[in-house]
Amino acid sequence: MGTAWFNEDPDIRTEFKNLNIITPHIEAAYFAKKVVTRQENNELSVSFERIPRTFLGRDTYVIIKMANTSQVRNEVFKLSILTENKNLTGTADQVLTLEETDQSDGNAYSTRLSTDPEVLRNPTNPNSPVIASLYNNLDDFEDTLIYKIPLRPRDRATFDTWATNIYKNNLVHLQFRLESDAYMLHKKTEIAYSTLLAAKSLTFKPDTDTSTSLTSHFTLQNSIVYEIYHPDNVFNPLGTHTHNGEVVNKRIGKVDNNEATQATYIFHNLIDNEYEICTCDISKVRRRDDGEKVNPSSLETNVPLGYAESRPAAGGDAMTNYYYNHNNESTIQANLQDYYYILTRDDPNGINKDYGIRRYKLLNPNNSNDLVSLVRMPDDLNFDEAVGEDRVYAAFTYRNTQRRFCHVDCFAGFIGVLIQLHRDDIICTGMCFGDSTSYPSVTHPNGDSVDTTYLANLQREQLKVNAFRDHYFTNILRGSASWYPNLVGTRLSAGHNDHLHAGDFSSNSVVILNGEEQQDE
Repeated sequence: MGTAWFNEDPDIRTEFKNLNIITPHIEAAYFAKKVVTRQENNELSVSFERIPRTFLGRDTYVIIKMANTSQVRNEVFKLSILTENKNLTGTADQVLTLEETDQSDGNAYSTRLSTDPEVLRNPTNPNSPVIASLYNNLDDFEDTLIYKIPLRPRDRATFDTWATNIYKNNLVHLQFRLESDAYMLHKKTEIAYSTLLAAKSLTFKPDTDTSTSLTSHFTLQNSIVYEIYHPDNVFNPLGTHTHNGEVVNKRIGKVDNNEATQATYIFHNLIDNEYEICTCDISKVRRRDDGEKVNPSSLETNVPLGYAESRPAAGGDAMTNYYYNHNNESTIQANLQDYYYILTRDDPNGINKDYGIRRYKLLNPNNSNDLVSLVRMPDDLNFDEAVGEDRVYAAFTYRNTQRRFCHVDCFAGFIGVLIQLHRDDIICTGMCFGDSTSYPSVTHPNGDSVDTTYLANLQREQLKVNAFRDHYFTNILRGSASWYPNLVGTRLSAGHNDHLHAGDFSSNSVVILNGEEQQDE
């Protein structure tokens, strides 16, 4: 037998053999990403995968699984994101003011229990089908709160401060708080009845079930993040624009980050699953003008006097670099990228070498802050996930080149091209070197162009040209041999009978997700 008192009066009580207190409680709470599965009947089901980290500026989900929810079926629950340690803002347990959405006032995100969660719909394009109607397992979330949260502040200045703090402090942890104005919430634990009166909000350290002790932290990291979308992904939040004469969804979004030392490239496929294609190291070097031939004859081998020093070039056709100061002075500068111009030449004694000498001047020699961000691309890429129309396949190899640096934005476009093509025979003959020069090309400095060998026939190559144009390459150059003149959307340029040049990637077409700022061109 047992006795329960309902207030301080000892006479107001009841005796019982077994007392079961049924109250809403939290079974699990965690940060997550959405995972969509296409089944044999072509229907889609959705689930959520717990994640231990994300990058500053990205969207993420918060999942809260509840039990005994009949009392709170129509209640509004508010979720706030908080710091766990003081490394992000200088204060622990601080509620973050994040970018506003349709469900948010910037500090708290609201939703209610539902068998048709609004967050699983597409709020960004009213003309697209309601994706929620395609998920055949929405009843699985009858007792689940689902929030989609942009982990970025409202303004770019605050974002930059947070990025600096992440860079300085390394480990930045987040947590979240669930609140309910009218009802009481509880973790999944045995509780005394008297404690029911106190719990109207609960704070959760993420990535752990609430019935267990803390096992790990949710970490926020720095990276420049590119969100690349399948053209028919209806969850694409980037909006539309007129591109190549038609109104289409924008393809590439970017979370910019001044403190990032790496760039992460993420693709969202047709059914809105996300895949991290690769992460590349970033370097910032002086921006250079288009190259130019130094001597009238491409076979000329003499190098003008007055260079400060010479060094072996990175490789491929480039053999030697010669570094010149602004007035051809003989003093050696500490930083090679600051030389007024660089001469590059091939091996004059080599076989079948006739490229001669090229000069690459600084675009703005009097502005030491005129920098371009380059990524060191992977040594070949072979990413392959999912199947059928949901497949994400990005593959290429190099041939006869060490020009394996690319403008950070341009590489996002190239990845989009590779995924659109779904081919295993794309051969790249180079972008630029790590010093932003591009020997023997005079049109590749700063890594905003991609050279590829021609595919086997006109039909295949035209699809490649179309993919480059779809991903913001604005200047497609081809040769005059064979069927090359029939490539629509290209123009003739001497020296392009052995490769297609996709150039002048338009960084202005990339959507900045965390506030506007001047971009590299």
